[in-house]
Amino acid sequence: MIPLTRRFTLRGDCMLPVLEPGDEIWVRPGPLGDAAGRLVAYGRFSDGVPELAVHRLLADGRTRADARLSCDPVEENAAFMGRVVAVARGGRVAALDCGRGRAWDLFCRLYARAFMARRASLFHARARE
Repeated sequence: MIPLTRRFTLRGDCMLPVLEPGDEIWVRPGPLGDAAGRLVAYGRFSDGVPELAVHRLLADGRTRADARLSCDPVEENAAFMGRVVAVARGGRVAALDCGRGRAWDLFCRLYARAFMARRASLFHARARE
């Protein structure tokens, strides 16, 4: 039996450069298991309004957006839906569960980390001035 996969369209830019606004993501529900470092989708409440969030699951169980310096608040009311298994952009679908997709995701994660580290150092340098 093939697990059901649901598709959603993203609106936010917190996962740049991996995901862009307007990208379509495919989410496979189920246990997260060894999903540390992978993209996960979850429902959360923001100002009392439910919304879908896609962030990276960290080894300690917290989540963080690639384009943000800090982790999501622990007290955030979230319900995990599943892992992001594919991304569609411009008519092309990139599967994240295959070797090439995992390599692309790793590259984007390292690129985002380097970009955010540079951004943080520039911010601290300006704060000292």
